[in-house]
Amino acid sequence: ATALQRSMCAVLGLRDRGVKATETNGAGVELKTLTRTHAPAVIVESYFGSNATDTARASDALANGSLGKAIAEGIADWEGPR
Repeated sequence: ATALQRSMCAVLGLRDRGVKATETNGAGVELKTLTRTHAPAVIVESYFGSNATDTARASDALANGSLGKAIAEGIADWEGPR
């Protein structure tokens, strides 16, 4: 998640709001897709759709492929379990 976050923030030029590592969502419900798997898993939320600046930057990054490339690079930069 940290590698993905770093890569996406660099491409989008948005403030890094940090990685939120939790076993439950805000309502206290377990996120089974993240906690009950043996495979690495993250939920990617690259920008706030309700924020006009974020949306404009993301639209540009999606159109030119740089957001997808940033996500792929973040995955490639992952160093595996510690």
